Amino acid sequence: MKNLFLKNNNEILLDLGQQIRAARIERKMSQGDLSKHSGVSVHSISNIENGKDFSVDNLISILRSLSLLENLNLLIPDIAPNPYDIAKGINNRTRVYRK
Repeated sequence: MKNLFLKNNNEILLDLGQQIRAARIERKMSQGDLSKHSGVSVHSISNIENGKDFSVDNLISILRSLSLLENLNLLIPDIAPNPYDIAKGINNRTRVYRK
């Protein structure tokens, strides 16, 4: 999945599906095996592997079953505190205020 900015959403979904298929096959799992282990239907797994739309809930279940759930941390990394906020004594911001 290189050069993601050059790809449209459908191409990214297809790449993601291919990576999930490769991870499943590497673990010597059939779509049926993954379905039983994840609770996601075989039809949904097939759709995901073929680049069709899917729910985040199904993605999480599949990643958990493939022991890849920790990779979700790469999606949205932790944000380091802003040095300016630390100097001013501002703790975690929960809201953005307009001036």
